Amino acid sequence: MSKMSELDQLIRDAYYTGEQTAEEVAATYSIPLAIVEEIWNELDEADFDYEYDGQPDEAQEWNDFDPDC
Repeated sequence: MSKMSELDQLIRDAYYTGEQTAEEVAATYSIPLAIVEEIWNELDEADFDYEYDGQPDEAQEWNDFDPDC
């Protein structure tokens, strides 16, 4: 894996865990805050674009699975 893709994944992981602010992530990895904010904004837009269709996801289907039926 390239250094950029590793860094990108670390930034995305920080977004999803929510344990650090964008400023803390930028300081931790010594990168410009604008890069972190750009990636996080893309993730926000992707989350916003998700439309719930009322159907259970795969994990919920397995959770509700009854082998006796």
